[in-house]
Amino acid sequence: MWGPAGLADTLVELGILTPELAPRMAKGGTTHPIGLDIATTQVHAEHSSEFVYVNPDTKKREVHVGGEPVGFIIKLENGFTIYHMGDTGLFGYLTLIGQRYRPDLLLIPIGGNFVMDPSDAAEATRIIRPHFAIPMHYGTTPQLARHTRAIPRGVGQDRDRGQSHATRRDRDLRPALASARRR
Repeated sequence: MWGPAGLADTLVELGILTPELAPRMAKGGTTHPIGLDIATTQVHAEHSSEFVYVNPDTKKREVHVGGEPVGFIIKLENGFTIYHMGDTGLFGYLTLIGQRYRPDLLLIPIGGNFVMDPSDAAEATRIIRPHFAIPMHYGTTPQLARHTRAIPRGVGQDRDRGQSHATRRDRDLRPALASARRR
């Protein structure tokens, strides 16, 4: 499991994973977990981070350190770059992430309450400027009862590049993944 160092430590301490299965990693760190041609980098995210565990001995719920909240930049062998934002709110460092990693695909939370709402997600999409955005983390609980149509209305045109960054819902991304080139 490649995740925040604090979460890895918690999982090892609780005996859920061995140290070999929970290597430590931190924000800014890059690994190549499935070969040298695919890189995974942890980046900043803005949210809480706890690990909730039911102790098998006591049967009681426990809350442990979940490590620093993170998102992941995944760069594939053909240069196609994915930014999985995880659970996050809107934050200023998104500008640097967009400029530095230039993601082709953005996996963006939109549910509100625990993560960005559609309005903040639209702003994040404008800041990051991906080719594609796929909304996630919505509609699974009553608190996350938003849906994807709220984002495209808020995204509009990017004046600098003349491109629309609205989500492309229900579109097959396989051709884009196969033909992506480095920018």
